[in-house]
Amino acid sequence: SGDVARLFAAKTTPHFFVLNGEGKVAYSGALDNDGKGSLGDKAEHYVRLAVDAVKAGKEVGTSSTRPYG
Repeated sequence: SGDVARLFAAKTTPHFFVLNGEGKVAYSGALDNDGKGSLGDKAEHYVRLAVDAVKAGKEVGTSSTRPYG
């Protein structure tokens, strides 16, 4: 129905959200910085970095990016 997407104000498909242990949004945005798929191994994987930071109990370095899709 899209209810959850509207609750989080998702802008595109996909639009990623990483929540911390308190249920707050720690990251919102694109999967990575490679919207055209041309960077390969050089892409910065925002979601992976956010998940790793949350799991380690650290602040997420990049907490928001522009989603693409």
